[in-house]
Amino acid sequence: MPPIIVIEDRYSCTKPMGLFASMLRCEGKKSAFTHLVIILCTACYLTINIFSSKKNSTFEVFNAYFRSTGATLHIIWLLILFSKRYQLKYVSLIDLFKAKTRCNLDSCEIRRHLVVNRKIATFVYLIIPFLLPIHNLCYSILISLQTSHYDQLMSKLVFGVLEILTYLSFQLYNQFLFESCLHIQACWLTVEDHIRSLENIERLTITKLRKCRSMYSIAAATTQKMDSFLQFPLFNFYSCLFTAFQLNLVINCHEPTTVGIIRISIQFLHMAFTTFNMVYINYLSNQCFDHVHSLSYKTRSLPINNEVQLFIDRIEHSKVGFSFLKISLITPTFVTSMASLTLTIALSAPTLFF
Repeated sequence: MPPIIVIEDRYSCTKPMGLFASMLRCEGKKSAFTHLVIILCTACYLTINIFSSKKNSTFEVFNAYFRSTGATLHIIWLLILFSKRYQLKYVSLIDLFKAKTRCNLDSCEIRRHLVVNRKIATFVYLIIPFLLPIHNLCYSILISLQTSHYDQLMSKLVFGVLEILTYLSFQLYNQFLFESCLHIQACWLTVEDHIRSLENIERLTITKLRKCRSMYSIAAATTQKMDSFLQFPLFNFYSCLFTAFQLNLVINCHEPTTVGIIRISIQFLHMAFTTFNMVYINYLSNQCFDHVHSLSYKTRSLPINNEVQLFIDRIEHSKVGFSFLKISLITPTFVTSMASLTLTIALSAPTLFF
């Protein structure tokens, strides 16, 4: 079995990174100021969006209403971040698995997994999404300069910068969800590594089996608590991003444009990447079952066989992973349902709105 090492490093690579995760873990004037700036930018963008949106058709009214609702939900979540109770709960969740298992989460395999995924996340959340808003800002400035409308230049510049900052806030929000998934994945990779090591032990003991079973239970409890903690963020993520994706898909089915196709591709990429990391948690917990089940063929002692069977029963009765409002576990079946719903809406919405 891999050695259980106590890690005292407060800057462990498994701790969630990003602005929102840092704000939840830290206190002080910088954190409060960052909160205030993000909330004010989102509120200003929401106000401008409400009064400047065109409402010539039912679809445009619905689109404006949805965008306003999404920004409002985002502001509500940002206000929740101010809560001392919310911050303390998050900090305790991040330290829960390591505190209870006294286990090393910073193995080479986990570090490699985190580094690769964070590089992909930087590309998905913080590079690709800003190509479009920056292009729109530069295009607006160029048009204003060419037409000599200098009075409109400042307003377009302010609105463009505000839009980019608000967009950055949403992308940091997505990154926060991703980092939370990554931390839970690190817990399950550790559990899987310890269970897999049991297969290489010549004389398997009940003590070692119980240690792994206890570790599995702690990982499952940590996942469940993180799922409860992220209920509102997950609801906000799927309801807003999925609806935005549907709206843009309907628009582009009716009037295809290059910008519209790029926007759909970016939104799909966000949904696919974030959902994949949530589904992967469920996959890792299922992998534990396969490793434990293989132990049942290698043991001859009745007490150990009974302990293995208890372990298998524990895993079979666990539904581990993140969920949508505690209704549906985010698994491949959930993804299939989303794809079916997308197809249904894409085919029926043009008839309703156009």
